[in-house]
Amino acid sequence: MNKDNTHNTVRAVVIDQGHILLFKTTDMQDNFYFLPGGHIEHGESAKFALHREMIEETGCEITILRFLGCLENVFEISERCKCHNHDYSFIFEVQAKNLKLHTPLSDLD
Repeated sequence: MNKDNTHNTVRAVVIDQGHILLFKTTDMQDNFYFLPGGHIEHGESAKFALHREMIEETGCEITILRFLGCLENVFEISERCKCHNHDYSFIFEVQAKNLKLHTPLSDLD
């Protein structure tokens, strides 16, 4: 049995012109889509972490519109995820400034 290693994360639901922003892994055997966001660092609030992660991942400032909920995932350590096996994701609806549909991330303002 693996030792429990719990992580807290934040995720953003960005809806723009009827489209939801998703990221896709490209370096795994079974690639998958996921909402932008990431880990909450020690001492950070969920909202601060979400602002930081969105700037890191998209280069965009955001406005948090509302808290949507929390998802809990428990899974086995595998090649897909070696760092933790228990995750709480705090999900927020956000509005992203400067994000343009079908724009590669490297070309964002």
